Amino acid sequence: MSALRPVRGPYEPGYPRELTEEEIERLLRPGLLARFSRETLVAGALVAGLALGAASPPAGDGDRPSRQELGKAELEAAQRKALAFAREVLGSYKDKVWNDETNLRLTPVLEPNPPVKYPRIPIMFGNSRVGIFDTKKAVEATRKLFEIYGVQLQADQGVQGEGFEFQADGWDPKRKIGFRLIQPAEQAEGAAPKDPAKALESREMAPLGAAVKAGRLRIFVAQATGFPNMDGDLYTPMEYYLGSVVDYLNWALGGMEIDRQKVLDRIPKK
Repeated sequence: MSALRPVRGPYEPGYPRELTEEEIERLLRPGLLARFSRETLVAGALVAGLALGAASPPAGDGDRPSRQELGKAELEAAQRKALAFAREVLGSYKDKVWNDETNLRLTPVLEPNPPVKYPRIPIMFGNSRVGIFDTKKAVEATRKLFEIYGVQLQADQGVQGEGFEFQADGWDPKRKIGFRLIQPAEQAEGAAPKDPAKALESREMAPLGAAVKAGRLRIFVAQATGFPNMDGDLYTPMEYYLGSVVDYLNWALGGMEIDRQKVLDRIPKK
């Protein structure tokens, strides 16, 4: 006879009906501390240190970009200025009708960068997607944000490496750091870019990511199509874009973990 028995109606199973993206990520890809004790990890690190000897920087270019350039005070000052500037940019957009209805969509674009924070705007009766956000203003704002964090970028600079060659929207050739906002036609299926030397194509993303992972350069990359203009609401996509840029700068120049849920200085609704 089966040991299974029916349960009463008010039985609560003890698990949530829904999970956030962050909770799903923790369940599917738990951190080391979630699987092992701190003592186990420390012991493992000691054994690795004895086996490999003193830690040394990975092999690579002599001018390998640093993962952390700003101290705590410098980073906090840059964050305050960046958020103030972002609010100034957003202040030029009066219509933000879809902002309160928008949720966060974390999307990996370039490994090993943090995921980009795209807005998930619900499709409802009567609304319509009329294009993407203001990419010209986004590029100008991104250069300013890098400047706030102490990086002076040059416009329209070529970036070249093994398996990739494209034109960055902003680039510091000495420190090898910059950004690229990918336009719709560049990675469209079956569409040949007008100038392959300027476009960042899909086939170049993997080798570019490998170069970033190896520490040969640092670059923020986002897809313009991920920031839709819904019914003329340009505030919402720009907010999520600027939030992603600030995230990247905090991570790349301050070496800090990013807040997966935060967009600029607000928490999106669930």
